[in-house]
Amino acid sequence: MMNTFEEFCCGLTADSHPAFKMTSQFEGTMGRRGGEPIEVVVKCEPNGATGDLIGYVAFILPEEKAFSTFYKITCHSQ
Repeated sequence: MMNTFEEFCCGLTADSHPAFKMTSQFEGTMGRRGGEPIEVVVKCEPNGATGDLIGYVAFILPEEKAFSTFYKITCHSQ
């Protein structure tokens, strides 16, 4: 996305359902455009909860806040 290396941090927002857990790195340096992608792993363990479980991943670029991104994740549990 960027032409330079950028520091990042990511995590689940406070309003995410507690069934969601991040199991990958939470901060680091992302490569330049065209470089290796950053993999963010989120698991959902409903523990008996049913219905649509919703979580939000925040991918923050502290030096380029305008390019920070939020992703909505929905898990349907029966």
